[in-house]
Amino acid sequence: MLTVVVPCFNEETRIEISQFRQLLSLVPEVRLLFVNDGSTDRTLQVLEGFAATDTDRVSVLSLPANAGKGEAIRRGFLAAISESPSWMAYLDADLATPPAEALRLWSVCQEGSSLDIVLGSRIQLCGSGIDRSMGRHITGRVFAFFAAQTLGTHVYDTQAGAKFLRNTPALSKALATPFCDRWSFDVELLGRLGRLGAFPERAVEVPMRNWRDVPGSKVSLRQGVASMFSLWRVRRKLQAFRV
Repeated sequence: MLTVVVPCFNEETRIEISQFRQLLSLVPEVRLLFVNDGSTDRTLQVLEGFAATDTDRVSVLSLPANAGKGEAIRRGFLAAISESPSWMAYLDADLATPPAEALRLWSVCQEGSSLDIVLGSRIQLCGSGIDRSMGRHITGRVFAFFAAQTLGTHVYDTQAGAKFLRNTPALSKALATPFCDRWSFDVELLGRLGRLGAFPERAVEVPMRNWRDVPGSKVSLRQGVASMFSLWRVRRKLQAFRV
């Protein structure tokens, strides 16, 4: 079984329920867990309306106040672990990673027992449909350089909202405490898994064929730049992380 955690903060006008219905159709073994991260619009009502149409495969966890994307995902994963899925993943609420691409990444997870981590990467190869603004692409490449330095290993794209993680004791330990930053949490999570021997040894990066930069993202260029400076705190936290 696969549980996909979807963090949501004020996504009332951006979330496309029809796309999530398509994901449910493409992946019969998937369950969706939406985490309402203290939204102040009608996001919670939209999510609860969707969950009411398929109570066996769609659920909603609502946080009382906005905790940030990283904490929303962490709490969603902790809630999902109690149901013992074999794998867990997180995707963005705007489904910048389309359902067909999520299915392809899930297929990689199922190909063998040597992988615990499958990362979707926004690599603009010839023939791919990676639709990303130039400003975000440049900021992302600079961030990726410093993220790789923090992790001590080459990673092309740590920030794409398309990560699949096997439900292991190492993952539970990596999720035990909150992350130190709202936006660079991906790097800290991979770093914790690295300290526990799962990354990069049991990981693979998969170039995505399709990805779209959906307007209205909560991550501004300014926040992206600020996240680069937060990496020094991530590095210090990783040094203190107990295995």
